[in-house]
Amino acid sequence: MAAATREEDAFRRLFRFYRRWEGSDPTGVIDFSKPAGRQVVSCPLKLISVSDQDAYRAGLHPVTQWKAYGLDNYPGFIYINNPFLPGSQCHWVKQCLKKYTQKPNVCNLDMHMSSEEITDIWGKSKFQLRNQSATKSQPKSLLEKLRWVTLGYHYNWNTKKYSADNYTPFPSDLAFLSKQVSKACGFPNFQAEAGILNYYHFDSSLGIHVDESELDFSPPLLSFSFGQSSIFLLGGLKRDETPVALFTHSGDIMIMSGFSRLLYHAVPKIFPNLEGKPLPSSLELPLSADLPADSVIEHCSDDDWQTCARYLETSRINMTVRQVLAEEEMGYAIERKLINCENKYVQPKYMAQMLPFWINTPLHSLIAFPGRRGGVCSLSLPLFLSLTFSLSGARTPPSLLRLERTPGRPRAHVGCCPATTSARERCICWQGVASCDFIMRRALPPPQPARPHLAVPLHAVALLRHDQPPQQQEPQRPPHCPPALHLVPCSPPLLLLRQHPALPDPALGASMDGPAT
Repeated sequence: MAAATREEDAFRRLFRFYRRWEGSDPTGVIDFSKPAGRQVVSCPLKLISVSDQDAYRAGLHPVTQWKAYGLDNYPGFIYINNPFLPGSQCHWVKQCLKKYTQKPNVCNLDMHMSSEEITDIWGKSKFQLRNQSATKSQPKSLLEKLRWVTLGYHYNWNTKKYSADNYTPFPSDLAFLSKQVSKACGFPNFQAEAGILNYYHFDSSLGIHVDESELDFSPPLLSFSFGQSSIFLLGGLKRDETPVALFTHSGDIMIMSGFSRLLYHAVPKIFPNLEGKPLPSSLELPLSADLPADSVIEHCSDDDWQTCARYLETSRINMTVRQVLAEEEMGYAIERKLINCENKYVQPKYMAQMLPFWINTPLHSLIAFPGRRGGVCSLSLPLFLSLTFSLSGARTPPSLLRLERTPGRPRAHVGCCPATTSARERCICWQGVASCDFIMRRALPPPQPARPHLAVPLHAVALLRHDQPPQQQEPQRPPHCPPALHLVPCSPPLLLLRQHPALPDPALGASMDGPAT
């Protein structure tokens, strides 16, 4: 219990400190608009990856004019100071308040109000918002009650999952903006598939969390901020690591990728912009005349901007954009239902070699189940396990290695091991896990006629343990195996395989029942 308390102390203590801050300029907070200090480093961008014309179409300055920074000890974290052309921020503010709040997109008001009550949130709010007094007794407008909106694959806040049957088209203008930013940061294949819009007020905050619900953690997470400023806390893989505090200002963009993709983070405080004016000056500039005719940026009328400006005087809007599917799964429906756990067999196209390593106690059970477009591995794990799937014998690597949490079981910590991660290998780590469900999914060709089942000995699974010397002749050491560890051959239970014509070799998959010896 004491260890669990310590894990929360470092991040929670700093979160509470800034949450209670009442000054105008907190100390110890990195401000990338005035970069200084050893921790801030310049971050090179892919200058030729985005044409000036495409940048203008998205309402952005040419990439050569962007100012991008990173942080020491936070690889994969990129902070871009406001790259938006004058006046183009207004388009995104208006979209977040007027267009993206419309159906079929989902918002927090859906849970408390009827569809008739929340039809035309913008139209029902603008008069009240622009004419209300400063008294707190006045009822809030619908826009002021708005807390979040989801786009594309709609995030389920209860299950912490995305669902294939809960999807609406992702906004094309936001997808285009995200594409240009991701290309400039070195992610040309990024696809904007899900968005979460958060609406903050001066009394709002965002709790300590990790964004781990997407089906693939290799694509980056993009974050766009508009309106008042905030303090953003970026921590480590565990909550007992002290986070670094950053200012975010209107128009700034953050990218979390690689190692930084799965770090704990939070927003403890929203406060007036440091310029001392109702709105940041970057929001008050007229629309740039450099925008091409085919730009996704639309002119914001004076009437619309008066409503937006009134809202932003006490608010901040944040757009986060993510890729949900892995590249191999593009165009395929995703199955979310777990396969019946009584059918203990696996298709060879799902797994080649399963190489658990660095394990202090025996692996209790490893069972793989098939699915038409995915496989499920149900694991009962000891206190610490790092699991690498090596697919040197497979035609394509898996598109996803991710963790599914089962109700009533301990929450597992998910991290990445960059040293062993490549196109052929993905690594997921757990710490302090008693039991969990592990899911691997990949896109498959159309279903083929069923083939006979084959029963063969278990050859593909090898347990690597360092708590005892090898009892038999050591198997061939796989790539990236820590040399200090012993390879312990598994007991050879039979496994049941369903052969697929694309992979004629049946000895590529495995399942194991009972404790390993």
